[in-house]
Amino acid sequence: MKTGKEYIAYFDTLISTIFTNDYFNVTLPYELNSSADVSPIWNGFVESQIVLNTNLLFGNSPISKFFMLGTSGRKNAMDRHHIFPKAWLAKQGYDSNRERNQLANFTYIDYANNIDVSDNPSIDYVDHYAHPLVKGTT
Repeated sequence: MKTGKEYIAYFDTLISTIFTNDYFNVTLPYELNSSADVSPIWNGFVESQIVLNTNLLFGNSPISKFFMLGTSGRKNAMDRHHIFPKAWLAKQGYDSNRERNQLANFTYIDYANNIDVSDNPSIDYVDHYAHPLVKGTT
């Protein structure tokens, strides 16, 4: 590649070859069916949230703020959160950690909200936290 246009054309072709409907309908869901702590799919999800300047779940701060150098201390300001809490899933009959710790069941949330949410089912806490954000009162 000798020009910027060639470079862009190469990556456009690569993207259109990899990110097909089959990728989003078959490959990605299959790869999210994992309980691995670290994976390229999880890292890609987090990176996309950073690039898109997405806020923490139920928060007003972008996720990127929490990945800046110098932001760590004795306790993280954010946690990786089970959207459907593990204890609640166990009560629903999901017996293994593999089932409860699927990558698709995680997002980032600030530490205080994660503690407050605790093991409550998402149907309870989403209503509590989402409405203030929609109304702009947080």
